[in-house]
Amino acid sequence: MIRFVLALGAAAVVALPANAPAALAARAEPSIVLDRAEVAVGDQLAVRLAGWPAGNVQVELCGNEAQRGSIDCAVGGAASAAVLPDGSGAVALTVPAPPGACPCVIRVRPVAGGETRTAPVAVKGVPVRTAPPAAPVPTELAASGVRIVGAGSPWAALFAGPAHRTVKVTLRNPGQAPVLSPRLALTSGRPGRTTVIVAAPPVGLLAPGQERTFDLPVTFGAPTWGRYTVRGELLGADQPEVFYAHTHSYPWGLILLPVLALAYATVRWSRRAGRGAVAADRRST
Repeated sequence: MIRFVLALGAAAVVALPANAPAALAARAEPSIVLDRAEVAVGDQLAVRLAGWPAGNVQVELCGNEAQRGSIDCAVGGAASAAVLPDGSGAVALTVPAPPGACPCVIRVRPVAGGETRTAPVAVKGVPVRTAPPAAPVPTELAASGVRIVGAGSPWAALFAGPAHRTVKVTLRNPGQAPVLSPRLALTSGRPGRTTVIVAAPPVGLLAPGQERTFDLPVTFGAPTWGRYTVRGELLGADQPEVFYAHTHSYPWGLILLPVLALAYATVRWSRRAGRGAVAADRRST
């Protein structure tokens, strides 16, 4: 007890001479010094202040690092202290039980309003709340520049044969976290009925901001006629990225064949009819 009184008395000694400029003390950074780092409920804790604005302050024990303000503090067990013109002060705080779990702090706040400061202190017997795990960084994937271009010989498609196309797509990671080995799933078929699986290459790691462009061959099986769709789904991020590409294939060769055949038959019939008329004229003469 004698040592505690001596420590508290030494803290109250005026640190600046009477003729020192007041501005010198005002420039000091407010600080809190505790006589020990660990206490128990009911202990006497010496709290020394330096660099504070002159006036009255309230000293209190808080749990939860006083993150929610007075709701985390044992306001009923607070102590008041007077800060001298030189910015120093001292108080003996009887340690109360904090209203919540630690990490605990000693909070000092000016009664007339102003900056609040804290100093960490461990309180025996009070549970310590562990910090919640950091929220995972969301992962994102995006597809852009999706289009279908022709590929291979068009002759088969002109007669309703297989239609060969190439799907061009750029896969990009617009998020802040890497996406490890996303998977690309492709299907093709009629619009709304893309049931044919299309082989897709591995995408590999996509770092934040990285993009990769793919040329994906796809074949629409015979007989081909009308509109077709390729559906792509990029898996591996928090939300899948779905994209579509559309194309068409019309067997113009099959459409033109009857027309050409009819024209050919018309020409042949005209020629035969012309030759028959000439022969009849010759016989009549």
